[in-house]
Amino acid sequence: MRPPRRGWSGASQAVRLVVRIAPKSVSLLWAFGTDETSSAVSIAQAEATSRTLEFLEERAAVARQQTNGVRRRVATRGFAVAAFVHRTSRDGDPQLHAHCLIPNVIQRAVPMMSGPGP
Repeated sequence: MRPPRRGWSGASQAVRLVVRIAPKSVSLLWAFGTDETSSAVSIAQAEATSRTLEFLEERAAVARQQTNGVRRRVATRGFAVAAFVHRTSRDGDPQLHAHCLIPNVIQRAVPMMSGPGP
């Protein structure tokens, strides 16, 4: 069995982080707009985050399966994602963004959990 793949720091990667950040003008519109405008911006940001994750799933959610020494990529049902929405930067100014944690595990199209392929 091969050791787990190593990330830039040399540690194995149990999770990937994707951050979807709204442009500053959008964050300012959310912060200083009317309640109706802020609500519309929040909904748009959530939809943009969802579309971003769908894009990644369509292109990157694959698993590897090895049979008789032959490794191949197989279909999956997509990622499991935990998303956390933040509304300010570390400095406290308006900055709508979502941290999306994608664990190093996916569900194959046939019921079985597996690590994702390269």
